[in-house]
Amino acid sequence: MSSPLPAARRPANREIAMTDHPDQDAEDAARRERKRATRRAWEKANRERINERKRGRLADPEARAKKNAQQRAWRLAHREAVNEKKRHQYATDPQARAKKVEYNRARHLANREQINEARRYRYATDADFRKSNRDSALHRKYGLSPQDYDRMFKRQRGLCAMCWKRKRPLCVDHSHDPHMVRALLCRHCNIGFGNFFENSTFLRRAADYGDFFKAHQKEILRGDPAVLQEAARLKEALLSIDMSSLLPPPARAGRASGARAKPPPRNRTAGPALPTMILQPAKPERKKKHTQRRSDRRQQSRPHDAAHDPARAAQAVRRGRNGRQAAGGRAQPGRQGRGRRPRRNQGSARPHRRQAAGGGERQR
Repeated sequence: MSSPLPAARRPANREIAMTDHPDQDAEDAARRERKRATRRAWEKANRERINERKRGRLADPEARAKKNAQQRAWRLAHREAVNEKKRHQYATDPQARAKKVEYNRARHLANREQINEARRYRYATDADFRKSNRDSALHRKYGLSPQDYDRMFKRQRGLCAMCWKRKRPLCVDHSHDPHMVRALLCRHCNIGFGNFFENSTFLRRAADYGDFFKAHQKEILRGDPAVLQEAARLKEALLSIDMSSLLPPPARAGRASGARAKPPPRNRTAGPALPTMILQPAKPERKKKHTQRRSDRRQQSRPHDAAHDPARAAQAVRRGRNGRQAAGGRAQPGRQGRGRRPRRNQGSARPHRRQAAGGGERQR
């Protein structure tokens, strides 16, 4: 089907211009969509064939250089869109993130010297890179921003907090336990303070040590200035200095140094075998006989017999501890039978209702 537009008015970039025929425009759009779908299906079915043809064309160095230049130009023109797509994929796809990390690690290990050389050159020539690198290190190590560092620098008037010298750059001093930022020190003071384990006692001893030998050196030179010309006399004068005032007393020296006498070696010869203890399980404790008899007496001395209470009678029958009882309500010792059913209304201490009413004894 020919286009409704004349050849002179057709667009040069093959874009379909809008016409006054909506039906024709819809038909053209549907035809283009069918062609795209057909092409996508064909490319999906012949992916290996297409890739093989591309690899054959890129085997030529000129064709490969031309293709790389085209891709580089396209990435530069669409840099923001490409970076946004990569960031989204890195943040949402764990497999893509792991693959990217592994690729970067392998690339860094394979090209370590070239990467470090490029970074050193950039650090030496690019002031902005130095500033950004230092700012990122401050935030990563100490949690400080560039504004925080400038505030600390102004508070100390640009001086080292120990030697009071104006040196640049000043290092951030921090305690390791707990991890807290303290002040700004020059490089030598920061390293020296760490070498003394940040112990104020060691620092005071170091100051006393320096003052002690400085005073003795002045005393030696004041007494005999020519001693510097003779190495033997100078060595003898220095070795004869008494250092007892700098060191702890002998009693504390052993404890301070932590020296401990080694224990005598153990005798590894096989000695007599130790007897083996066999623990028997504890036997259950038996109740004493007098305790049982006492409980029997308590049971027998109750005013109401178990025969008048059905619940107690059933319990007594189950236990087998009920027997014949006397008329006074006390059981005869030795006459208790096991498993016998007691007789009703026998041996009751309570009078019958007829007897209580005055009717005399009950006749059987």
